[in-house]
Amino acid sequence: MSLPPTVARHWPGGIPSSVVIHSDGERNEREEIEDTKHQEEWKTREDEGISADDTEYELRQRRSLIERWASAKQSFRDPYHSRAPVPKSALDYPQNALDRITDISLPIDTVFCLAPVNKDHLTNYKRWLKFQIMLYRLDGEYGHLFPDESAVIVKQNPATARPDGLNKTEFMSWQYLEPADFSSLSMTKSGEVRFLRNRFTRFLVDQHGLETGRVALLDFEPNGQIETELLLRPFNLTTPMQFIYGLAWSVDRLKFENTGGYDWANEPMEMDNPILEILETALDLSEMIGIDGEVDQFAEDIELYAPGYLELEAAGRAEEYDVTRMRSGEEAAEIWLRRP
Repeated sequence: MSLPPTVARHWPGGIPSSVVIHSDGERNEREEIEDTKHQEEWKTREDEGISADDTEYELRQRRSLIERWASAKQSFRDPYHSRAPVPKSALDYPQNALDRITDISLPIDTVFCLAPVNKDHLTNYKRWLKFQIMLYRLDGEYGHLFPDESAVIVKQNPATARPDGLNKTEFMSWQYLEPADFSSLSMTKSGEVRFLRNRFTRFLVDQHGLETGRVALLDFEPNGQIETELLLRPFNLTTPMQFIYGLAWSVDRLKFENTGGYDWANEPMEMDNPILEILETALDLSEMIGIDGEVDQFAEDIELYAPGYLELEAAGRAEEYDVTRMRSGEEAAEIWLRRP
């Protein structure tokens, strides 16, 4: 089930132009630790007399530290770096600096839609409805492909929003730099940002992915650029998800093993066609990996997961479908087990 557009803790006015991403890709741990060695002048709530009612104190201070370090002259940063003790890791921040980060954290094991999806973008909204339905199991089993059974619609920073949504290479900054998430990013001695955690096996759907019916499985580099990308149709995620959660396979391994099907089984789809026509076409061309179904069974499955959707779609009113009507995988399985 799709969650409503995520109200991210956007950096007011957009991320400052002085805050830039370090260009290097993967480096060894020793290099990361040495380059991020500096001392934070962290002031606790108690030091500043800040009440518990101010829930954004830590957020503001983290942003302030990032901006100050990024905009400072190198002659200011060098003494800090030279006298700072060697940290245990490149993400070794004072515990107080990590307080309340979970209040602004977003899920990791889910699909993020980067394209604008709401009633002001009806075509995208209808595509996203079909995309979400295809994230349920259609292989004879019942349930959802993702553990938390949710998908997140990304809400762009109003100061920098574009009509076509975020690019995939902007995702790491949106998720971790906008809210100054010190649990995942570090600052180098040259004042630049690096993303050092939660970089692997991310699931994104940008505008092109929404138009063509494919989710991008991504491993990112510490500079926020794409290291490995694998484009799969949502119904072909069944086997990859088993290897991701069962054996911790990276996207690179999935791609090497052709897990989820070869490229010909994951070509662009016509997402503006009715959902049963999309599925029937893929089935007829043997492009549904590990799924031996039939159209009537798909229709029953869709009615089970998204009751009322097919009726509205057939009447040309799919945009009226309320996503909250979609059932959880557990609820759908219980209904299926109680059938006569």
